[in-house]
Amino acid sequence: MTPEEVALVREQGRRFGRSPELADRFYVHLFGAHPEVRPMFPEDMAGQRRRFAAELDALVRAVGSPASMGARAATLGRIHQAHGVSEPHYEAAAAALTAALAEVVPAWDGAAAQAWSRAFDLMAEAMLDGYR
Repeated sequence: MTPEEVALVREQGRRFGRSPELADRFYVHLFGAHPEVRPMFPEDMAGQRRRFAAELDALVRAVGSPASMGARAATLGRIHQAHGVSEPHYEAAAAALTAALAEVVPAWDGAAAQAWSRAFDLMAEAMLDGYR
């Protein structure tokens, strides 16, 4: 990631990463496109939404610091594996996050989409390292 992309992701993440709306939109997109994953989650999603927002916030703050982000993401990968998440689910999550961000972030544009895509790729790679 370029320094500009890191700064953009951090700024947008700081402003919107803990947004309840972002978490809500993420799960709407994820479950809408992949209803087969819904049983992997609790019926009451309030706690899950809070955990999603907190982890996204932590990962976004660590963007630009490969060791810090890698360690946290690897731990998340192991946790996700224990819950039955498989490698193809990471693509579904990336698409759901991108769609949610596009709805929540007012200044969403091609540069933001590219920066977040690169950030998510790094996060997913580290999560998959922990998964494996």
